[in-house]
Amino acid sequence: MEIQRNEIGNLHEAINITLERSDYMEQVEKSLRKIRQHAQINGFRPGKAPMALISKLYKKAVILDEVEKIIQQRIMDYIKEQNIDTLGTPILSENNFNAVDVEDEPTFKLTFELGIRPQVEIKLSKKDKVPVYKIQVDEDSVNKYLDYYKKIYGQNIDVEESTENSILKGEVYDNNDPSTMLNTDGVILLSVVQDKKIKKQFIGKKVGNEVIFDAFKAFPNKKDLSLLINKKEEELPESLTLRYIIKSINEFKEAELNQELWNKIYGENVVNSYEEFVDKIKQEIKAYRDEESQYKLKSDVRKKLLSKIQVDLPELFLKRQLKENSRKELSDEVIESEFPIYLEAVKEQLIYAAIQREHNIQVTEQDMLEGAKEVVKNQFKQYGIYSLPEEYVNNLASKVLKNEKEADRIYQAKLEEKILDVVKNLVTLEEKEISYEDFIKKLKEEK
Repeated sequence: MEIQRNEIGNLHEAINITLERSDYMEQVEKSLRKIRQHAQINGFRPGKAPMALISKLYKKAVILDEVEKIIQQRIMDYIKEQNIDTLGTPILSENNFNAVDVEDEPTFKLTFELGIRPQVEIKLSKKDKVPVYKIQVDEDSVNKYLDYYKKIYGQNIDVEESTENSILKGEVYDNNDPSTMLNTDGVILLSVVQDKKIKKQFIGKKVGNEVIFDAFKAFPNKKDLSLLINKKEEELPESLTLRYIIKSINEFKEAELNQELWNKIYGENVVNSYEEFVDKIKQEIKAYRDEESQYKLKSDVRKKLLSKIQVDLPELFLKRQLKENSRKELSDEVIESEFPIYLEAVKEQLIYAAIQREHNIQVTEQDMLEGAKEVVKNQFKQYGIYSLPEEYVNNLASKVLKNEKEADRIYQAKLEEKILDVVKNLVTLEEKEISYEDFIKKLKEEK
């Protein structure tokens, strides 16, 4: 097997491989003998078919398969032997598979292209400044949280007399055909009734009262009307007067700010007064705002690091790599538009690898477990569950780490977190107090 290495351009090389018959036929013959042992061919017992027949039936496919395996293994071995630090995986750019007759046991020629990973050195000092935003917890945000909790833990209650906020349930009749009931449980949200005069007819009513009204004036939206009378939209008549007999009157009542509510949210007697409740809300808002601030800090650190890297990467190779690695076929126009983002991602990987190597950053098993526990806790927080037994969290965290994709995501997040910690100690962090409104504006401006 002949291997030649040539430079194509800056950090861009080619490896040419020539594979002669003697490089692959021994393995081909071995595979054909294995096939013979199990081949089911009419007229022959398993393992007794002539090798000439086995060769005629399978040789071509086996040669291509074995050549591919040999080539893949040899290119990886060569890169390791030559200590070549590559950018991603090699790309097969040329081969003569379609130009040769496999039956003749030909010579195969292939060319792989490589991107070479450059040596990167990131120099940071206290002269490098990165902003850290301390987002204020304002009264308006606290009130929004209070309203949220009052609504999410509120409930519908029966009331004696209807108001404009009432939800009615009742029997619906065609007024021109009183014996025909259209719906036994027709629901009317008075807030949805469009005609002001008709809405006024419904207000101040009690269970058992009836209202006669023009259906299309009350519900010009045909979908609303079709739901009320239990008919398809295309089945609605051109005009319709309804008689509605009220069976129940409900209204939504917000939860009261009391011990019962606090126990529902946080558990028994964790919060015992309105003041403690407000303090707890402020802590929640601060924790959420701190997360947003950390996200912004990561973005600003990333920009600072990218400004420190000065390297000309093999863009032609990287564009081909982007196209090869894509799950769907990308046009040249899409490649050109997406390439700047891809190029930044490659530079970011180089930077992180350099910092990790220089500072000997390691992600331990304990780091992985803590990361998995964070995943578990965040999942339950989405359902309003903030307190879980530690043993239960540990058990679920172990299951999370068995998922290869999730474990890789946690590893990358923990690695980035540790790199960020190193960088924060190397640069000067400038604390800046800011309102939440101005912080959001800043994020939008930077997008």
